[in-house]
Amino acid sequence: MPVENNLDIASVRSLLSQGDTGKAVQLLIALLEKDSRFKDNLLRTLRVAEANFNATRQQELKGILPFQEAQREYSKVNDTLLAVLDDFEAGRVPAIALPTSGASRKWLWAGIGGALLMGILVFWLLKGRNAGCPSFDDKQALHVLILPFDRLGASEARPAIRIRDGIQELTQKAGIAAEVKISPASPKEDMNSQEAEQMARACNADLVIFGQYQAFAKDSIRVKMGFKFVREGGGIAFNGPFKTFRDVTAVQPTRDLEDALFSLCSIIAIRNRNWQFAKKWMGRIREKDNQEMAMADWLDRQGGK
Repeated sequence: MPVENNLDIASVRSLLSQGDTGKAVQLLIALLEKDSRFKDNLLRTLRVAEANFNATRQQELKGILPFQEAQREYSKVNDTLLAVLDDFEAGRVPAIALPTSGASRKWLWAGIGGALLMGILVFWLLKGRNAGCPSFDDKQALHVLILPFDRLGASEARPAIRIRDGIQELTQKAGIAAEVKISPASPKEDMNSQEAEQMARACNADLVIFGQYQAFAKDSIRVKMGFKFVREGGGIAFNGPFKTFRDVTAVQPTRDLEDALFSLCSIIAIRNRNWQFAKKWMGRIREKDNQEMAMADWLDRQGGK
């Protein structure tokens, strides 16, 4: 093998070790393009791997593909590149026709797997946009996505509507731009914060709300509400001493719907540095937990900030 090729192979391995898969696959493609023997085998496999890498990268940057899933796809691409490198260094030339050998079958399944991945990504994106996602029109507003709440008791209610109307009413009084939509699709039961975040990212939401409810007589509703901020849209990042999300998978007592609503809107006001309404809404919570009592004290110390 020419010395130049050896140097290029070393460069590809170096790029992979540094985590620069994009440049590694481009360099390896350029290397294989010099030899026509690899046109319909190794080179074709590399182009599929490059397409998979680029698709995964785009979905990750858009926030549609979670970090852990993206890393798994990158690892698959890296494995493909290393296998191609091994064959290239050994001078192995896979057959052009439908492969029958073990090594060649690997390239066939790599290509099929890449095509399936592309199809799954497109399906997931379209499904998220069309089936389970409302449309957000105001680009400057905080995009709030409310997922249907799971029912705990026998009585049925519609807490998502009351939460939507409450957020819209309170944020409007505070002059905070917020666009609140209820998901038209019912997610799976017992959704946790990570799953809710994935759906929020797919729907281009900034804040997702989810949880469970139990309805009682006289229109009383108690909830176990989870909410998570996904992006900074519609407000300024809050770097205070408190978490700005909850996870319904944690052990939490159910609480009055109105208390949960004022707690959430206080967080929204804090993230917008609207101390006046943050204090006001925090004061409306009748049954504060330990975090809310600490937050109320912290807000009192903000003064005129």
